[in-house]
Amino acid sequence: MTLTPPSPDPSPPDDDLALRPLMLQFAAAIALLTVGGLGVVWALRPQLDAMGGLFVERFGAWGVALAFGIPDMTGLPFPPESITLLALSGGVSYWEATLAGTLGSLVGGFVGFLAARRARTVPWIATRMAARAASAERLVARHGVVALVAGALTPLPYSLIAWACGLLGMPVRTFLVVSLLRFPRVALYSLPLWWALQAGATAATAADHAGEQAAELAAR
Repeated sequence: MTLTPPSPDPSPPDDDLALRPLMLQFAAAIALLTVGGLGVVWALRPQLDAMGGLFVERFGAWGVALAFGIPDMTGLPFPPESITLLALSGGVSYWEATLAGTLGSLVGGFVGFLAARRARTVPWIATRMAARAASAERLVARHGVVALVAGALTPLPYSLIAWACGLLGMPVRTFLVVSLLRFPRVALYSLPLWWALQAGATAATAADHAGEQAAELAAR
């Protein structure tokens, strides 16, 4: 794969893929989603169920696809996992939410990639996109497909990596095939949210059962 040189950037070089920090960030994100999901489920389960039901009634699993697609297309710093939690609490299955999130991410990233490829012929747009994705552009220029793999799987911003791949002329087929790695990324980030909801439901059932037993004992 031949890549054109990155646009000049005055900031210090940061084109190294430090795998250990990325893995630590990934593990921290999973832990945060687990703890945060449990906290929200424990404190706000009735409200979460009500909001989730309304969300699913209006948008269904397509709402999850949009929650992933728009940030991965535009670079908007929005956590799509918050929408995944709503959808799961509203009755969307884990695999349905995972597939919808993956589809949305793939479409959003591909649109951003194509826009960046097209922007190469419009200098002022290319300059703006390159300025926004300067670090990602350096990563892709140095590491090529490996940078895209990291963007698809780790906390690196996939949207900006996709822009950089487009600006540097990565082949469309290569981009699409490697981007399929978004599936395990979405699945792993959705799993602690699903588990938190299951744990919350189990705890609620156990509490109800204990309450019923206590009421029976008090009535004797």
